[in-house]
This record gives sequence, structure tokens and C-alpha cells, in this order.
Amino acid sequence: MADAKSEQKELAAIFSSRAVSACLGYNAIVTELYENREPRRLNPSVHEMIYNLENVQLGLDSQLESDDKIKCRWYHLPVNNVNLSFYQV
Repeated sequence: MADAKSEQKELAAIFSSRAVSACLGYNAIVTELYENREPRRLNPSVHEMIYNLENVQLGLDSQLESDDKIKCRWYHLPVNNVNLSFYQV
């Protein structure tokens, strides 16, 4: 039993390091749409979006001007982590 548990811990550590690498290696897209000005886009890492979303939101909110009227804040997280340039012909 001890061998199975240590193997599970080892696999979890490997998976965790790969997951962190994937999260740090890809960017999300945050777009704010306004009634009274051009959209604004940010590209935080997926890691920031998952583990530090409050900081991303605070960064956006701190840049708002008093007359800004937000219509929508859209968050896009890449699902498959595929580099599309690989598939271009």
C-alpha cells in the first residue's frame, strides 16, 4: 500500500508541475466593452486568471475613469493549450 500512495504522490507532483507550466505558458484574454469609448484588452497569464483573478480585476478597476460605462467584461481562457500556428498551412 505504501508504494501505491508514494506513486500517487509522485504522479500528483508531476501533474502539478505540468499544470503550473501550462498555466504560466499561455495567456488569457480579458476584454472590457464600454458605451463611451474603445474596448480595452489585457492578456494576463492563465495562472493569474485562475489564482489571482482579484488582482486582475483590481488592475482593471483602477484604470476606470469616472465617466466610463462598462457594458461587458469578457474573460477568455484557452481550453486546449494548442498553438494554432502549428496548424497553419
